[in-house]
Amino acid sequence: MQDESGRPGSRVEGAAPRPPARRARVDLPRRLARLAVGLPLFSLGLAMMLNAGLGLSPWDVFHQGLALRTGLPFGVVVIGAGVVVLALWIPLRQRPGIGTVLNIASVGVLTEAALTVLPEPAHPAARAAFLLAGLLINAIGLGLYLGAGLGPGPRDGLMTGLAARGWTIRRARTGVEVGVLAIGWLLGGTVGIGTVLYAVGIGPLLQVLLPRLSGPPHPRDHEPAAAALGGALDPPPDRRDRRGAPITAAPQQRRPAPLAPPVPSPTPLHSGEVPMPVLHVIVASTRPGRLGPAVARWCTDVAVDHGGFEVRTVDLGELALPFLDEPEHPAAGRYRHQHTKDWSALVDSADAFVFVMPEYNFGFNAVVKNAVDFLYSEWHYKPVGFVSYGMTSGGLRAVQMLKQVVTTLKMSPVTEAVSIPFVSEQIQDGVLLDDPARTAACTRMLDELGRLSAALAPLRSERVPS
Repeated sequence: MQDESGRPGSRVEGAAPRPPARRARVDLPRRLARLAVGLPLFSLGLAMMLNAGLGLSPWDVFHQGLALRTGLPFGVVVIGAGVVVLALWIPLRQRPGIGTVLNIASVGVLTEAALTVLPEPAHPAARAAFLLAGLLINAIGLGLYLGAGLGPGPRDGLMTGLAARGWTIRRARTGVEVGVLAIGWLLGGTVGIGTVLYAVGIGPLLQVLLPRLSGPPHPRDHEPAAAALGGALDPPPDRRDRRGAPITAAPQQRRPAPLAPPVPSPTPLHSGEVPMPVLHVIVASTRPGRLGPAVARWCTDVAVDHGGFEVRTVDLGELALPFLDEPEHPAAGRYRHQHTKDWSALVDSADAFVFVMPEYNFGFNAVVKNAVDFLYSEWHYKPVGFVSYGMTSGGLRAVQMLKQVVTTLKMSPVTEAVSIPFVSEQIQDGVLLDDPARTAACTRMLDELGRLSAALAPLRSERVPS
């Protein structure tokens, strides 16, 4: 069997079946170690490319051209350009950190130190080797110190700012480097083959290396604690179901499965008497060693920061529904078993869903299909998004199959989605590593879920059992 990591029969080591209620605090010394190793490697790579003598870096071409046009000293131009770049952080909403300060203070010194000890190759093949090795070492160092999450360098902040707005790292970095190279060349700067290679090569290299060199993101303090199902089902006093009847918690006949309660948004987008829509983040995987909880915690964090929903995590592994055992069709709404009544009330209380799901053998897993099949009208007229994960496909094939199921239940899948390929390589210590492009994609999905939830609200309020 091919599991959620994409490997036949594999079990991911180190992933606990039950995540802790709160994340462990990020190991600051380990992040500082990444920074301490990354900055010297970044500087060493720069020095090797300079000694190769095959062209300046794109930014130095820009500095050189600007110095030629203005008559200002090269060093003054570098400082002035740095100030302008930092000013561009304001609209991009980037914040400096200790990494920013250390980058400014150390890269020049470390590069000069490396230049004093590195040989200057004379043979063309040796110069080319120096250039390629320098590019790779520079990218590794860049990935390490950016992955530490302690603040980008001044010029790197342009890339991270664009990435936070939906650009891929590759596109953002390449766009910045090619842009400054073109401007520098037009101003009269000297361009070499090494300049062009760096401009078009550093972005793709960083796209590959950054997820593998990043540490876990800093935990947020709003991680939801586990709560009993009965408590999680208790709605606000004025909340009613889609048939207009008041929602009351069903009497418990068995020990309820723990679920996360709604997490209020730190910046609510709704006010007055209009209730904030409730979003359920459903963890579809249930197997031991699963990766779903780590992905779901990341998705929940993004949803809370989004500010448009009350967010609740629903873990099918903890809910532990049996295989469908109701004697009547769910369209009738006459449920015999308490676990079905509990599940019905929980789903009915939601306005939108995000399924966090793996891909098994090119399809969705049985547990999520079983959970969907238990109910019928409770799903109607509600938007649904998907966060999928796996190996090369990132779970996309499973999503396409499940879309056919949910549309039959009158749900509205949004086009915007999140797909996480090679997911096992992006989870460290039970935490999904940060990726600005992925976060931006999730935010766009949540935006669309919010719009559709509001548009479909009249249909939900008029819904009657089939």
